[in-house]
Amino acid sequence: MGTTLVCRTYMLYLLCNINLMNYITRLINHIKLSRMNSIQQLAWYLGNQIPKINMKYDNVNRGGCGVFANIFHKELKRIGIDSEIILMDYKSTVANYQNKLTHELKEKINSTCNTTNDLNKNFNIQVCHIILKISDKRFPEQYYLDSSGISTDIKVICDYYEPLLTLTPEVLDRMASVPDGWNYMFNRDQIYYIECDINQMINEYDKKYNLLAA
Repeated sequence: MGTTLVCRTYMLYLLCNINLMNYITRLINHIKLSRMNSIQQLAWYLGNQIPKINMKYDNVNRGGCGVFANIFHKELKRIGIDSEIILMDYKSTVANYQNKLTHELKEKINSTCNTTNDLNKNFNIQVCHIILKISDKRFPEQYYLDSSGISTDIKVICDYYEPLLTLTPEVLDRMASVPDGWNYMFNRDQIYYIECDINQMINEYDKKYNLLAA
């Protein structure tokens, strides 16, 4: 009887401490959030959530970056948050295109390309990586994100390549839906589940924090 009482008392002690720690954690997060503007709150939330996707699914940044960006762009748009789709390429390619990327050429790329192979064949452009940029004209911060996380420094997200051009959502949607030209290491059977997880993530943000919606 004495041992049982001690065990119960100890379990109650642990439970109280766990509840206290959870309360303190929520309080600290609330204080942090209260000192942030709305785009900082979004970045804080995504910074905690995105790595979970990267840990749960294999090789998202090795053939699935376009899929990830496509899903994320749509989900953010659904709750009123705009993002810019940036195609990253080798630094030498970016340098070669600096004086060639006229408005007309960008329009042609976005209107004619259906797969990553089209970009390579017709314009000598590799889809090395695709990231999103999130900004709000009300605030000075700009954030870049892929499945590895989110940062104000594009080099933290992608140090190997440089921004080449902005893709329209339509061309990314076409390219992401076709396996051709993407790294084979990414298992496309994961796409449905990644989409579900990102949808749940954005729904939670929208419910709790969203002040950025237009």
